Amino acid sequence: MRGRLQVDTLHTQDVVVNGISFLQVLLCFQNEAPSQSSARASSTPERACPALSHSGLCRMTVWIVDAMNVIGSRPTGWWRDRRAAVHRLLGATQRFAAIAGDRVILVVDGRPGPDLPEGEHDGVRVVYAAQTPNAADDRIVELVASESTPTGVRVVTSDRALQERVHPLGAHVETARAWLRKIDAASPR
Repeated sequence: MRGRLQVDTLHTQDVVVNGISFLQVLLCFQNEAPSQSSARASSTPERACPALSHSGLCRMTVWIVDAMNVIGSRPTGWWRDRRAAVHRLLGATQRFAAIAGDRVILVVDGRPGPDLPEGEHDGVRVVYAAQTPNAADDRIVELVASESTPTGVRVVTSDRALQERVHPLGAHVETARAWLRKIDAASPR
């Protein structure tokens, strides 16, 4: 029976070939911006996805996530326990980061709590913005501007004013709804 595969139930997250999951490949191709040329891809091998670094098929994306904008986009009752909502988003984002091999920065409004300090948390960097008007937006703009290649940055927000601030810097924008679809796809069913 060489060369044949019998499958009773197939889940995309379960398909693994040579150590690369089908979901990793899909996420890498979703991360590609149509305007990015293949010449630039080959000139920046350090930005290759870990899962496919040998093939050069995709590059690592830096995701900067407006956490409260994403959390607030779904009426889940998050306002009753804001810290728990941040933890749920962080958990789903960690699963996505592990599969996609991308860098993710979660920008959270307010001060850090003892249960979630600023810093690296299993592949996701958590940063806080003081609770003043537009503080998270200002922090996101600073983070985009500090990247060596802002065109490799995707800001996750549905806030139009923030979108208008990061576009001129070269960043791409992903809506909160699109981000939730990505992290939902990376989460176990």
